[in-house]
Amino acid sequence: MNIGTSSQVFYEIALSIGNEHHLKPMLKEALTAFVRKLICKAGAIYQLHEGIGMEQVQTVPRRVKGVEAIERAEQQLGEGRTAPFQIKGDNYTTYVEKIPSFGVVVLVKSGEPFAKEIVFSLRRLYKKLGQACYSCLQAEKIQKNEELYRLLVNTSRDAILLSDMAGTILYASPSAEQVYGWPQKALVGASFEQSMIFTKDREVLKDAFERIQRGESGRVSSFRIYGQDKKIRWLDHSWDVAKRGSQLGGTVHFVRNITEELKQERQYKGIIEMLPSAIYFRALDRAGEASFISPQITDLLGYFPADVVGNPDFFQSRLHPDDRDWVLESQKTVNLLERESSYAITYRMIHKEGHTVWVLNQILTVRLEDGTPDYICGILIDVTERKKAEEGLAIEEKKRERLQRLLSPAIAQEVISGNVDIEKGGELRETSVLFTDIRGFTSMSEASKPQEIVNVLNEYFERMIEVLFKYEGTLDKFVGDEIMALFGAPVSHDDDPLRAVKTAIEMRDVLAVFNEERLAAGLTPIQVGMGINTGECVAGYLGSSQALDYTVIGDPVNVASRLCSVAKTDEIMISQATYEKVKDFIEVEERPPSVVKGKSQPLRNYNVLGLKP
Repeated sequence: MNIGTSSQVFYEIALSIGNEHHLKPMLKEALTAFVRKLICKAGAIYQLHEGIGMEQVQTVPRRVKGVEAIERAEQQLGEGRTAPFQIKGDNYTTYVEKIPSFGVVVLVKSGEPFAKEIVFSLRRLYKKLGQACYSCLQAEKIQKNEELYRLLVNTSRDAILLSDMAGTILYASPSAEQVYGWPQKALVGASFEQSMIFTKDREVLKDAFERIQRGESGRVSSFRIYGQDKKIRWLDHSWDVAKRGSQLGGTVHFVRNITEELKQERQYKGIIEMLPSAIYFRALDRAGEASFISPQITDLLGYFPADVVGNPDFFQSRLHPDDRDWVLESQKTVNLLERESSYAITYRMIHKEGHTVWVLNQILTVRLEDGTPDYICGILIDVTERKKAEEGLAIEEKKRERLQRLLSPAIAQEVISGNVDIEKGGELRETSVLFTDIRGFTSMSEASKPQEIVNVLNEYFERMIEVLFKYEGTLDKFVGDEIMALFGAPVSHDDDPLRAVKTAIEMRDVLAVFNEERLAAGLTPIQVGMGINTGECVAGYLGSSQALDYTVIGDPVNVASRLCSVAKTDEIMISQATYEKVKDFIEVEERPPSVVKGKSQPLRNYNVLGLKP
């Protein structure tokens, strides 16, 4: 092909590009012109889709070898080779060139290959082809959108209307007749104000028009009109203002008939307000976020429905801290989509005024007629008084069990009968605190089986507590192998410090007998150190409402614990405060002062040798 004839060829090819407005017919006509005018064996056009790959949208095969050449070019494109490139064959050349912003074109040229100037000129045609492809795609997109919009307008249950800025209706969709109760021809040309019958609603619509004229989009959630049948209709009306540059062009209105919805809402509201409990609804995938809640929530938690509805953080934020984790976890583990999908849980929530409210939450999945889950319905019932009664009984029972376990039988009975009062809030009491601790317990544990250690401790504690109760002391707690005992709380005696020392001496004597038995059985003896201190402590029930323990706290407790830690095997170390109260009854040897954490001066302490004759 020479330059002279090629100009005519290019002109004829150019004429074939863009004649059609649909992509595939346009590509077919153009590709046919390329193949025939350029004397090619075959040709193909591929569209490149981002993220998907290459799609052949048109091909013009003329000879078998031409088809094979196209397949080889397609293979190399699929392997990642980028156009432009050429493939030499037996008496033919395959040209792979870009179509800008669209894809690639493949031409299989018979005989002599194209001259360089021909290739250059063809690329200009490919650029024009790319522009034509873009135009076709845009036209098809616009056509498709128009079809979708037309389908939307014609099938929507909502009325779609167009009006000018004065409120005159220029267009009404077919559904407008069902919504307004007036024919389309009666609506077009009318104003919205002509439909109003009540002054209140007229003012509402007047305010809406003022907002429209300011170029604001908005909504009127409900207003009334008379239909042609003279029946009142309640409508929900939202709008968007169209703008042309800085000018207001008109308004698109979306109007929905909500008469039946409001009627049902009034019926439901009447039923719900008669119930003593708070009713709520929520979506299946919106745990903790109510779409509706009845006014009884105010009586239950002190909040208005507006504070709760649509607030995804309300439920979680009002859960009692001690219940929050397990309640939220239960929402994840319970499958409300199952056929038998209802359950009830009881937990605590925090009232707006700060006090705790026990709530029974009964939850049900509401289903459509075919069984498909639709939404969640729940009932919140205040069970605070019932829980208080249950907790009161449980606390009294626990108190009875705890006292019988911590006090001697005689003292426990005094407390249970009410003759002796235990302050739940705490009171200052002079208390002698006794600590005992097994020496080398860790090593003994490592050398023995766990069950053997448990058996030894149980037998050891049994003998020690028997001595403690003999002198009417109180068992505060076991901490591993350590015993903490009290004298003076909750019941006091004039000689509580001496009782503490006598208990420690007798514990030491009983332990000696126990160790003789262990040695006879070939077992390792138990070695114990003890510490006693006397002073004012805060005594009472401490802990949460779920776990209260009677105990004492204060500096004297820390000192007693420290004395126990410095005591050697079989030693009973007492503080200066205890010594001053029992020195007439016991024999001691003074030890070097002990440094105690939190004390600026070392503390004098004494090792108890025994009772005076």
